[in-house]
Amino acid sequence: MTGILWRLAFVLLLVTGGAGEAAAERNALDTESSPYLQLHATDPVHWRAWSPETLAQAKAAGKPILLSIGYSSCHWCHVMRREAFSDPETADVINRLFFPILLDREERPDIDAVYQSAANAMSLPTGWPLNMFLTPGAKPFWGGTYFPKDKMRGMAAFKDTLKQVSGVYTGDPEGVAADAGRVAQFLRQSSKTTPGTITVKTINAAAKTFLLNIDPFYGGFGEAPKFPYLPALEMLWRAHIRTGEKEYADAVRSTLAHMLAGGLYDHVGGGFFRYAVDGPWRVPHYEKMLDVNAGMVRLMTEVWRETGDADLKKTVRQTVGFLLADMLRPDGAFAGSLDADSLNAKGHEMEGVFYLWDMNQAAALLGADGPLFAAAFATEAPENTLAEDYGETGTLYRTDKSKADLAKAFDLSPEDVDKRLGKILGVLKRHRAKRHRPRRDDKIIADWSGMAIAAVTEAGMAFARGDWVIAASKAFDATNKALTATEGAFKDRLHHSVLTGKPGAPATLRGLAEMSRAALILFEATGNSGYLEHARIWVATATRHHWDENGGGGFFSTDADAGPAMARLKPVLDQPNTSGNGKMIEVLALLYYLDGDGKYHDRASRALRAVGGTARDAALEVSGLYNAADTLDAALQIVVIGRRGDGETDRLARRVMTTSLPNRALDIIGPGTVLPEGHPARYKEQLDGKATAYVCRGSLCSLPVTDAGMLKETLLMMRQSGNK
Repeated sequence: MTGILWRLAFVLLLVTGGAGEAAAERNALDTESSPYLQLHATDPVHWRAWSPETLAQAKAAGKPILLSIGYSSCHWCHVMRREAFSDPETADVINRLFFPILLDREERPDIDAVYQSAANAMSLPTGWPLNMFLTPGAKPFWGGTYFPKDKMRGMAAFKDTLKQVSGVYTGDPEGVAADAGRVAQFLRQSSKTTPGTITVKTINAAAKTFLLNIDPFYGGFGEAPKFPYLPALEMLWRAHIRTGEKEYADAVRSTLAHMLAGGLYDHVGGGFFRYAVDGPWRVPHYEKMLDVNAGMVRLMTEVWRETGDADLKKTVRQTVGFLLADMLRPDGAFAGSLDADSLNAKGHEMEGVFYLWDMNQAAALLGADGPLFAAAFATEAPENTLAEDYGETGTLYRTDKSKADLAKAFDLSPEDVDKRLGKILGVLKRHRAKRHRPRRDDKIIADWSGMAIAAVTEAGMAFARGDWVIAASKAFDATNKALTATEGAFKDRLHHSVLTGKPGAPATLRGLAEMSRAALILFEATGNSGYLEHARIWVATATRHHWDENGGGGFFSTDADAGPAMARLKPVLDQPNTSGNGKMIEVLALLYYLDGDGKYHDRASRALRAVGGTARDAALEVSGLYNAADTLDAALQIVVIGRRGDGETDRLARRVMTTSLPNRALDIIGPGTVLPEGHPARYKEQLDGKATAYVCRGSLCSLPVTDAGMLKETLLMMRQSGNK
């Protein structure tokens, strides 16, 4: 690895020929269904899509591979497409010297993860677009992210970089192959995880460490750029619920408050962008991703259950509204993302232009409400913008004036301030609707869809919105139908993604886990045992096709038959969503607590021991494992004995749904139902014929509770009993 990096850093040889004829005579992406690949179908680059056939062609051609990985809502991917991949001169260099392959990371996150890991192992930049140079056998030897078309900011022009890389490869193909082989071997070895145990003491110590990384001024972890890091925030929230210590709650609430006030949140149309490029959360990158919005809804709902915060309630309502209005496909399933870029009034594609506002122009639209708008909101210019392109426009964010400040300044009540601001944003939304909308990627993605279904269901239960639960159940049915193969080698198996027609590769571990988690939450919401059966089937699939029986346990990300890959990784770090092993361990634990079959607890325990050593040093990326361990070891099993639809039963269930219980396993059963053997509430009965609740942890259960107020007290007491 060191030799390759040295040669690429210092070799100045520019190769202008000698690579022979192009292995592919044209761009072959016009037959692909991926919206991202379709965007590149008119590039002069002779792209091929990733497949066994393509890799065989590349190997036969004997040229190094240029593998470019991106996705349809990625701004910098579009920049490279417009600048370099659409440039005939650059394309000619690529076609002569390399075998070009394009990959949609949302279709194959497993392949993306392998090459991101390879880049990290070689101390190269990671992210998207990821441009990796591979041997003809698809082993990486160098790469990077964005490369400019022309020389700029100390970076060479992409065509010159391409020639230098080709020169290194043609000058010493054996040396490059040897170095690439060592990278591949390193990745294969990385699947051997470190065993260990994760205890409450371990988790509490990590939570203390996490607090040191919280930005004391604007919340969030570290400095810019800032990502939500939702599993880590959930971990801190669980620490608050488990211990009662206020500092954990303060860190989460401060972070949420600044994200909600900043430009990370779309105040006009609802929904969150992927991340912010600045410390105060004011300037985002403008792609709207299904997984980010699902994670935000889940966390905001959980915190609202404890605080009753009106801003959280309103933002959950608006974000779910965004998901159901802007992200639902005609079949009822969720689409994957909205593009960061869109067309401006002159027809030029620009980042974020759909969302930007000129304060003076906006005030003119609002008439008499203009002064209130100017007092409540401000704008911040996007990143890397030129005045001639964007003028005075910027991202809308809330000023530091509170509702009380605004009420006093404009002689209004706080309620009137809310109403008038709602009217103001409605006017802006109607005006914005006339602009060119960002492209939507309509792919159904298993793990992201599972997250969204679970989030909307949780919010529906918390806020008594039965229509949200119905929408989530329809999305579940549509997703399951679209992603389940009806023929072929993977018949009846869940797949990772589909746009139209035949599904793609088999579902990843995360896909199986997130769809199982969605099924378990829908089971809690509806009592429909069919959801429980779906979770059983998908967990069985993960155990059969992803479990590492010979390498110490834990789950691989992919099925061994998922297609060509340099290595099968065992995901234990959040990227940024909860890792596949973290989410599957949580699902196994909850399935055990709801279903009663000890094999699920045994498998979860084995998996956690197999990968638990990763959590020895506190790191934000291990939060998913901490949360899974918390659920496995200290879940609250709550049983309500009564008939769904009965007023008393529903009041008890509602009390549970409005209490923050991140490791909850709720079962509403009819009178006379016998719970599974080993369940601590087995043979428990109603008290005096009334709807009755029992709250259990481990082998101990509370006394029977028939009053909703008393149930609240019992839940608050029992949720801290696991802090040992």
